[in-house]
Amino acid sequence: MDVLMSALGIRNSDGEIVKSLAVVIDITARKRTEEALQQSKRRYLNLINTLPYGIAEIDPYGKILFLNDAFCKIVGYEKEEIIKTNIWDHSLSAEEATRVKDYIDFVRKERPEPGPFISQNVKKDGSIIDVNVDWNYWFDQNGILNGYIGILTDITKQKKDEKDLINKADQLHLLAAHLQKIREEERKNMAREIHDEFGQVLSALKMNLGNIEHELNKENREDIMELVLNEIDDSKSITGHAIKTVKRLMTELRPEILDVSGLIPAAQWLVENFTGRYAIDAKFDCNVESFSLGREGNTAVFRLVQEALNNVIKHARASKVMVKINKEENYLHLEVADNGKGFDKSEMNKINSFGLIGMQERVLVLNGEMEIESENKMGTRLKVRIPIDN
Repeated sequence: MDVLMSALGIRNSDGEIVKSLAVVIDITARKRTEEALQQSKRRYLNLINTLPYGIAEIDPYGKILFLNDAFCKIVGYEKEEIIKTNIWDHSLSAEEATRVKDYIDFVRKERPEPGPFISQNVKKDGSIIDVNVDWNYWFDQNGILNGYIGILTDITKQKKDEKDLINKADQLHLLAAHLQKIREEERKNMAREIHDEFGQVLSALKMNLGNIEHELNKENREDIMELVLNEIDDSKSITGHAIKTVKRLMTELRPEILDVSGLIPAAQWLVENFTGRYAIDAKFDCNVESFSLGREGNTAVFRLVQEALNNVIKHARASKVMVKINKEENYLHLEVADNGKGFDKSEMNKINSFGLIGMQERVLVLNGEMEIESENKMGTRLKVRIPIDN
């Protein structure tokens, strides 16, 4: 039993205590009530501190009265550093702080329906976070406003993902328009080249045949055989040139070797042809003789190599290129490295980097991963990893 005891001494005229009066009160129930309240408070705090969301109590004017461990983790401050501060003291800017303060004033005066409020804060380490606060009113038993209870959620990654998704959609729309433009330009160039090349070839061939016919119809047939043979040789040369042009155009549209021999020989041919055309020391290395990702997969990897080599010509100013295709466990690894001028990686995600965007889309279709390593004057290295079980 718990008791509260008070004693009072009764003194005589000489000041001596002659009697004592003691009052004993049984406070067992009160002690149990206090212990129960303390235990309930501990359970409440334990519960609040185990939640993954930041929780805070704020007075009607925006001063922080209480916060849990998750709140401190989100904002990066210790409790003693942030308690009793204003909720807007850690806003991203003066304008943001004013916006938060005005909202607190509006809520206090107008009493709107509780709802989410999004703001940007600065953590102790200087990093910027986006937070969502779901709040409600906090009244005492007499209905007087004590303040607000807020649940804080870090939505920085969500906001970044949303922004990236919007940028990706914008990039894809621009890529589609760009690809359509390129397609039309290629068709125009192809039509012009076919007209110029084959128009001249066929005109020359027609002229030669006309000369042969004319010579054959001459009454004077002396030396006719020599003239005919010369015209025939010239026509054969022109025809040979036309055949080469046709093969080149067909190869640029889709190399036959990719369908006939497969990915590895086609990639090797691409590298060797690259060296012959541009006088750049390009080498090819592979740890398998043959390998296939299927028609679409082979085409995608071939185009990746082709685009990477095109980028070397357009941008790198390199003298050496190494192309590697290796099979390791359940992945195909592609690497294209040059010793060119490199670039700043912060420029890589520019919305008009259509070549890189197209390459990334090809890799994503194959459920693969693409990484680019580059520094100014240190060359560029493209690394692609594609799961084989595609």
